[in-house]
Amino acid sequence: MGGNVRAVLIRAFLVFIVNTSLSAYLFQRYEGLSPFDAIYWAVTVVSTVGFGDITPKTTMGKIIFMYLTLTSLAIYGYIIGVLGSLLVEVKITDILKRVLGMKVMTMERHIVVLGWNPVTSTAVSEIEAQGYKVIIVDNREDVVAMLTSEDRRVLRGDPKEPSVLKHANVPKAKAVLIFLDNDHETIMATLSVRSISKTVDVVVGLRSVDYYSLAKQAGANDVVVVDEIGGKLMGSMIFEPLSAEVLSDLASSKEGDLDVIQEIVKREELVSDFEDRNNCKVIAVKRISSGKIVKLPPRNYILIAGDTVIYIAKMALDRS
Repeated sequence: MGGNVRAVLIRAFLVFIVNTSLSAYLFQRYEGLSPFDAIYWAVTVVSTVGFGDITPKTTMGKIIFMYLTLTSLAIYGYIIGVLGSLLVEVKITDILKRVLGMKVMTMERHIVVLGWNPVTSTAVSEIEAQGYKVIIVDNREDVVAMLTSEDRRVLRGDPKEPSVLKHANVPKAKAVLIFLDNDHETIMATLSVRSISKTVDVVVGLRSVDYYSLAKQAGANDVVVVDEIGGKLMGSMIFEPLSAEVLSDLASSKEGDLDVIQEIVKREELVSDFEDRNNCKVIAVKRISSGKIVKLPPRNYILIAGDTVIYIAKMALDRS
């Protein structure tokens, strides 16, 4: 596109110079003006300013004025038309590349979501609520068309193909979330992600707990058995509805007024000091030295720099 834009601007500039110079010369000749006044008049007409302090007196001068006015409008129309068509062409090309899976995304620290379904749709809403950009990879034409119409970043392609994952810039992503039609495909997609990136965080959603160990072996950092969690929550609604309501609140970044937050400890301090400073309740600590997770640590528990703290707090206004 850059070469086309430069060519258009160069052509327009050359036409502007030739047109202005010719008109100034003819106006000087037929109107009896000085070279400076003739150039001044031509520039004001071409720029559509037209102060009116110099006006044509002769018939030929009027013809030159009309010629210069019409050609100036034609030049501006040409520039706007060409630039507009270039912008439309770029937009269409970008959409086609995304729909056909040929576009290589250049963003970094984004979230790549493999597969589009009610589960990943909800996950994307939570991710976007945290301010992250999302790229969705799906191979179904109707799904890609729908997501494109919603102006989402989407690539059409097999989520299990390493070449498609490279187009989504998985190596530069913050994390990859995988939940496909069945657990076999999810495991295969996990292996493909690990084949091109050993460091990106991979979160896998499964329908059956039977594949939990296999998903971990394939390279998943975290595994969520979606149906099991949903079933437990539904069961809790019958016997412990308040507990289920609170859990649902904590799981959402868009509903309710509570949030579960993960934070790296910056300095040594007691849990009590951390809780008082953040107006929160610490529910778990992961030691940086041993990786051991301490659940519901006492208030006199000592946090050290680098520990990971999970705590519950009131949701900030800018995150609600």
